Amino acid sequence: MPAVPHRPENAVASLESPAITHNIWFELQFRTTLSWCLIFIQSQLTHSDFPEIGELVNWFNEPSSWRVEDSHIIVRADAQTDFLRVTGYGYVRDNAHIYGETLDPDFDLTVRISGEYTEQYDQAGVAVRMDERHWIKTGVELFDGRLRFSTVVTVDNSSWMFADLPEDFTTLNLSLARRGDAMEISYSTDTDKLALASVVYVQPRTEALAGVMCASPQGEGFAASFFDFELRAC
Repeated sequence: MPAVPHRPENAVASLESPAITHNIWFELQFRTTLSWCLIFIQSQLTHSDFPEIGELVNWFNEPSSWRVEDSHIIVRADAQTDFLRVTGYGYVRDNAHIYGETLDPDFDLTVRISGEYTEQYDQAGVAVRMDERHWIKTGVELFDGRLRFSTVVTVDNSSWMFADLPEDFTTLNLSLARRGDAMEISYSTDTDKLALASVVYVQPRTEALAGVMCASPQGEGFAASFFDFELRAC
């Protein structure tokens, strides 16, 4: 058997070679930088950055009928649906529809809403739900024959506030900003500038389901449309 040729010690650089060490260091640095870039890009994405609605959000109490059309979420609220706890009515309902995402404490949410409100208490807007006893909903609600800007804050029992909306508007614009223990709620109609409506207490350091909401407490259901929906963790 022929002798195995002797390989000179300097024929191949060892792991201690400056050239190899430099290449390994460079590759590790490149991979680390790339990973941080991907994390940063992901953190900047909002619901509207994705090609199809539904990749980031899910239903809580999914309605019988809904679809996505030209970036609009079009929902038919089921009959006898609502979020309400006790106050003034004596019952608890927890079956309204929310299309949203569970987020860590701070976030911004904006959306535009239109609806075919027909029966008393038909409503469409947004909801922020920590659990079944702690939640907020706000938006348009038909009450005593007129559309109102309605907000319900629930901490065990529900508190309801509302204000009149213009009689001839078509679209409600909503903006929510959660920071710490406070939620700022702003709204406007059609092309008007957003105005602050209220600042309400929320449990700090608690994740919440945030998204668009609709319900038909006394009616047989109605159609609501949500568009320009953006939800961003802060």
